[in-house]
Amino acid sequence: MAAPAQLDRSTVSALQLKAYRHHAQAIDELRMSLTHMSEGDPREKLNITLRTFWIALSELHVSRDPSWRPHFYVLTNVINELGGIKHLWDARMLTTQDVSVYTITLIVSNTTSPARQEVASAAHLAMLSWYIDQYETWEYAPFPCPGPLFALIVRINYLRTRRRDGSLLSGEARPILEDIASFSPDEWTIATKKDHRSTWLMIAKVYRSAVLLYALGALDIVTPGTSRLVNQDKGSDRVARFLTELMLVISNASHSTLVHYGLVWPTLIAGVYATSIEERDIIQTELAAISRACGMVSPLVAKKVLEDFWSSGEHGWEACFKAPFSFLA
Repeated sequence: MAAPAQLDRSTVSALQLKAYRHHAQAIDELRMSLTHMSEGDPREKLNITLRTFWIALSELHVSRDPSWRPHFYVLTNVINELGGIKHLWDARMLTTQDVSVYTITLIVSNTTSPARQEVASAAHLAMLSWYIDQYETWEYAPFPCPGPLFALIVRINYLRTRRRDGSLLSGEARPILEDIASFSPDEWTIATKKDHRSTWLMIAKVYRSAVLLYALGALDIVTPGTSRLVNQDKGSDRVARFLTELMLVISNASHSTLVHYGLVWPTLIAGVYATSIEERDIIQTELAAISRACGMVSPLVAKKVLEDFWSSGEHGWEACFKAPFSFLA
C-alpha cells in the first residue's frame, strides 16, 4: 500500500482548525446539556462531564496551546459534587481508565506548572494512601512510573506549594530525597513485573533519576542550569550521576517502543538541567522522535518550552515553567 502524500502546511492548518471547531462545538453542546440538566440521575451528569474530559484530552494530542485546565476543573467539581473520586470508583461510576488518566495527568502536570498554579496538591497528598493502593492496577503508557516514585512526586508537589508560601521548613525535603535514593529498581522490577523485566528495569532507573532531579530542582535544593547548591549534601555529584544515567537511556530509547513512549516527562526533566550543546541536541532529537512515533504534539511543545528556557539565560524550575503545561496525553 502506497504511503499517503505529504500534506502541505496550509492543508494541515485547515484540517487542524476544522478539528478545533468540532471539539469546541462538542464541548459547547455538552456544557449546554449540563446547564439544563435537572436533578436527575447523577450518572448522566458524570457521563456528560467525562465526555468533555476525553475531548479535552484528545485536544492535548494535536494542540500546541491547549486550554486543558478548565475542562479538568469542571470534571473535578462534578466528581466532588458526587462524593469524590474514591466514592465514584467504589460505586463503579468511573472506570480504571477514567481514574488513572485523570489523576496522573493532573498530578504530573503540576510538576511542569508554576508552583502558584498547582492544582489540588494538598488533596492529592490526603488521597495518597488510596492512590498507592490503586496505582499498580493502572496502565498509562505515557507515564510508566513505578508506584513508589509516583507517590514521591505527590509529596514533592505539595512541598513546592509550601516552599512558595514560605512555610517549608528546613529539612522537610530530606526524607523524600532519602526515599528516592533508597528506591531499588531491581527489587521493584522483580517484585512487580513478570515479563520484559530488562525493559522495566530500564524504565525504573529512568524514573528514579527523573524524580530525584525533579525534587532537587523544584524544591530549589539545586538551581538547574547552574552549579549553585542550596544544600551542599553531595548534591552536585548526585545531579551529575543521575543526569548521566538519564541521558544514556534517552540516547538509546528508540531500541524499545515501551521506553520510547514513556520518555516525554523524563526527557523534559533532563532538559531543564542540560547545559552542553551535545545534551541539548540529544534531548531535542528525542522529543521530535517521540512526537513522530506517537503522533502527539505535546513532545514538540515540551521541546519549544526547553528551547525558550535555554535561550533565555534564566535558571531555575520556575523560570522554565512559567505557565501550566501538560505534556501527557
